Amino acid sequence: MPGPVWIVVLNIIPEMVAQRIEEEAWTLSQEMAERGKFVDCLFVREHLHTALETVHGHEHMDVAASLNNIGIVYNSQGKYDLALEKHEESLHIKIKIFGYEHPDVATSLNSLGLVYRKLGDLDKALEYHEKALAIEIKFKGHEHLDVANTEYKIALLKLQQGNASEAAALFQHCAEVYTRVYGPDHSETVDAREQVQQCT
Repeated sequence: MPGPVWIVVLNIIPEMVAQRIEEEAWTLSQEMAERGKFVDCLFVREHLHTALETVHGHEHMDVAASLNNIGIVYNSQGKYDLALEKHEESLHIKIKIFGYEHPDVATSLNSLGLVYRKLGDLDKALEYHEKALAIEIKFKGHEHLDVANTEYKIALLKLQQGNASEAAALFQHCAEVYTRVYGPDHSETVDAREQVQQCT
């Protein structure tokens, strides 16, 4: 569990969170998540979230991003109801701040799609990912990495639903984008090409 210093930093002097302390807390939580220490990661992210609300109020983009990040941890823990609650709250704040068509809204839509896929609701997951994709294409263009990443999520769902030809086309586009971004031998590129072959 993170040491008491983090409780002091995040609760007693929250005005510093938006600057260096926020970055350090986020880095710490990321390292914990990568090591699979989700309880510790959640501990830091929840305290960071409390401090961000103290500094900014509830309806702020950093607070919305914090909620999304907490939802990701809950999803990793298999606590899907809590994950949905945090992602929906994040989405609500983002729509109120930015309107519906905004890249940050697409991030929350994708997060919700991932939770619904874990729950086995493929139609609902596809609905959220396709909404996110439409926003990303509008703002970033069809050849952007974020677009390819969302297409990959959609392709997996299509494949699960038995739509192999549609999945193959999406995986193929992912492979093309990954080749340009990462190079032909990167693991993401190789994986996308392999997925195309599995669809045929």
